[in-house]
Amino acid sequence: APEVITLWSAPVGDPGAEALGDISAMTPGAAFSLLEIAAGAEDATGTSAEAYHLWYRIALPTGAEGWVQAAVPVDYDTGSDGRPSSVRFHFLPAVPN
Repeated sequence: APEVITLWSAPVGDPGAEALGDISAMTPGAAFSLLEIAAGAEDATGTSAEAYHLWYRIALPTGAEGWVQAAVPVDYDTGSDGRPSSVRFHFLPAVPN
């Protein structure tokens, strides 16, 4: 888990999206209620990991809620153009048993 995640009013790129604050001290296995999912267009034509668009609206234990980027481009692997070709998932939905 990353050390800090920014909580947004809407997914970045949406009108009115603004940073609400940071969620810090994230620990693996921390659980948040998933309220909504925003995913990119099915017919997207992007050619790098930067084209992935996956955001979750979550509720924090404090009662606050907001949007977090679930799939984040990372430059662990890059294409010939130098852009990221890998994504890291900061949040994964839990499936009840």
